[in-house]
Order: sequence, then C-alpha cells, then structure tokens
Amino acid sequence: MLLETGTVVSKTTHALMVETIKKSTCAHCSAASGCGHAVLSKFSTNTNQVRVLLGKFSTEDVGLGDDVTIGVPEYVVVQGALLIYMLPLILSISGAWISGYGVSGLEGDVSGIFGALMGFALGGFATRFWTRKTSGDEARNPVLIAVSE
Repeated sequence: MLLETGTVVSKTTHALMVETIKKSTCAHCSAASGCGHAVLSKFSTNTNQVRVLLGKFSTEDVGLGDDVTIGVPEYVVVQGALLIYMLPLILSISGAWISGYGVSGLEGDVSGIFGALMGFALGGFATRFWTRKTSGDEARNPVLIAVSE
C-alpha cells in the first residue's frame, strides 16, 4: 500500500478532502538536473487535494487541520493508469479500423478518422462511468489509515 501524509481541509459525512504535498522522486533519479518535472515542481504550489474515504474512522474522529495518513493500494494505481490511458487508445484504434474497413480512398480516411474519434469518445465515457461507479469503493480509493493530532 502506498502511504501519504496530509492535512484535512474539509469533511463530509463519508469522505475527507486532504491536502497533500507533492513529493518528487527527483532525489532518487539519476537525471534529476535534466528532468522537466524537477523544474516544473519549483514553480507550482506543490499541493494537491485528494478525496479520502473514512474507512474504519468516523467524522468525529477527525478535525479540520488534523494531520492524517492515507493509503492507496498499488494495484489501484496500475489499474487506473491502464483504464485512463489504454482503454481510449484501444477503442480509438479499433474504431478507426472498423469504420475504415472496406472503404477506400478519401472516404476511407475520413471514415477512419471519424471512427477513431468515436472510439476515443467511447473510451472517455466508459472511463468516466467506471470512476463514478467505483467512487465509494474502499478497495479502489484512498482510505484514511491513521490520524495524528
């Protein structure tokens, strides 16, 4: 499980908004001086707000401004990356291939482009549907692990 610490900035009945500080992996990378991420992180505010489910805690256990530890399972990061990047890409390529099949010339190119755009849109809508469906699932979202006072 990936652990991160942050500060509670708001809370609802089932979730918290936790502000975390972005940690760059630049200290562990051999290309730290030549990487664009290191340069960009110097100009940003370096904070991020994350929606965190309460898990075994209740809203009374956590106050605004409390430091908390949140956890995200590793497989969720991998599955999320595959869903967000690969599904629209695969559907876009499939849409271009299917819509351009059997059509030649300029019509085939236009048909292929239209199919690719439709596949990409379908992949985006499928991703949005899946994220909304799993928004309350503790196994697929950041969960509160500990409260530091």
